[in-house]
Amino acid sequence: DHETLRMNEALWSLSRMARQDPRVLSAIRGLTPERLDETPEGLGLLEAFEDFIERYGQREGSCWYLSTPTWRRDPLQVWRLLASLAETEARPSESTTDGDRFRKALTLVERRLRFYPGMKRLFRWLVDRIRALHVFRENSHFDLALPLDSLQALAAEWGRRLQGRGVIEQAVDVFDLSHDEVREWLIGTSPDPNAVKDLVARRRATYRVANALWQEDRFTEAKARTVLKGIGPSPCPSQAVVSLIMIVDHITRLQQGNVLVCPHTSPSWTPLFTVASAVVAETGGAGSHAAIVAREYGIPAVMAVAGATRLLREGEEIVVDGSRGTVLCHGKKRGPMNR
Repeated sequence: DHETLRMNEALWSLSRMARQDPRVLSAIRGLTPERLDETPEGLGLLEAFEDFIERYGQREGSCWYLSTPTWRRDPLQVWRLLASLAETEARPSESTTDGDRFRKALTLVERRLRFYPGMKRLFRWLVDRIRALHVFRENSHFDLALPLDSLQALAAEWGRRLQGRGVIEQAVDVFDLSHDEVREWLIGTSPDPNAVKDLVARRRATYRVANALWQEDRFTEAKARTVLKGIGPSPCPSQAVVSLIMIVDHITRLQQGNVLVCPHTSPSWTPLFTVASAVVAETGGAGSHAAIVAREYGIPAVMAVAGATRLLREGEEIVVDGSRGTVLCHGKKRGPMNR
């Protein structure tokens, strides 16, 4: 039990509320929460949603950038998650988190270790500590997101003030400035706006070049698409079609039973594991967030698949083998994927 699981349970409960009324479900599907105040059921969901944001609104989007808004600053991210979950009629039986799979697996391993003196006790000691560390990891991540939400509010205010003084053209330009620059320009002498405009343009261009070089170096594409190799931290195979989720805006593409293919995941993406049948990520290893959550939900996962989001196509049927750490590409599509 940890904060991320509680968050997932709360979001799942919201998705069940959304399914109770056709008008509410229609508003959720259309990502038009402003229509929810038209019905008593919708008002109830809005109230529950506000309570959810009050508790979990500090969660980060795709990464820990000041420029990437938290859920509180951009609630549409949560509405997208909710829209995806609302399409799911029931949780897959493999996705239960009541500990049944854990107890069965633990019993199996301990039975196989009974012939080795002391190994059963040592194994249980290690498992207990690894589980405790995982809970600490999730809860500390939850706590560390609290200052991020506050810092984003500060940065937004800096941007508004600098824009109001004519120093920057748009408030979002503040994210291309250093803390020392912002501080000096707010409490000291403001520079020439044209010079600032050129500075922001250069930094954005430099970032694009540097990021492209990093991507090219990190994600060298395989010559053949038949089999992609990575790290298999969550075993068993699964055959399904691809849903490419590059950014938070793409979350509603994921339909129940599809393979979640993404650059990486964060705790705020965890509810998607209720919907996905498998996960393929371009980064990460056995201890990464996606790998840990995939094991919790009992679905296959392959991490560190170089260029996966470029080599795999939306709607393509693939086989994700978490035991071997491979992704088998069939090169064919299976019907339309998006609503």
